[in-house]
Amino acid sequence: MKQPVKIVVVEDNRELLDDVVLYLRLTGFDTVGMSDGRSLDRWRAEVGFDILILDINLPGEDGFSIARRLSGDPGLGIIILTARSDVGDRVLALQGGADVYLSKPVDMQELVATIGALWRRLRHSTPVEIQWVLDPLGYWLTSPDGDKIALSPQESLLLSALAQQPDGADRVDIIRALGETPELYDPRRLEALVSRLRRKLKAAGEDGEVLRARRGSGYLFAGRLVRAG
Repeated sequence: MKQPVKIVVVEDNRELLDDVVLYLRLTGFDTVGMSDGRSLDRWRAEVGFDILILDINLPGEDGFSIARRLSGDPGLGIIILTARSDVGDRVLALQGGADVYLSKPVDMQELVATIGALWRRLRHSTPVEIQWVLDPLGYWLTSPDGDKIALSPQESLLLSALAQQPDGADRVDIIRALGETPELYDPRRLEALVSRLRRKLKAAGEDGEVLRARRGSGYLFAGRLVRAG
């Protein structure tokens, strides 16, 4: 299952901020709200987000400046949501890096539709490195969609061996990576281990065939697999 779109709403009207954040959360977006640019910068550094919904009239740094400053972030969408409906303000915001300019009061359904359209555009225009991340110490595999799959110690060792050899690893190398002696190890145990891991991937909604038998002898991981840390 894919992670929800992460949205930050920056608005100094507390009542409106709460309304927008609540509606977007109920619609399925991972949404937080804040009232100024400083709070936004802290959140950006610690957590990050996909789409920014931004008022213009803010305490401290205004929305025009924030949009210009963040418009270079790869994959970030910026929606201006403001009571200022002047054409000059609209042009200034769009030229300064905003993707969309909406005037208050906004219909919440229109806002949701705008977010969806912007997100689809961002996903198609932004190159994304598709990779799986293995945490061999925590026994977790994180899919390209962000799903975390719990691993057994043996499954983690198997994937660690494959992460070190993107073109595939021989059975003998894998068996040694499992801490076993190849001459004494029943190869059917390795086949059973691979089969269990494939079923676990499929149960998590992933492609179990990403773990493939290699021509000749051994296995390979068809996706880009990297070790954390």
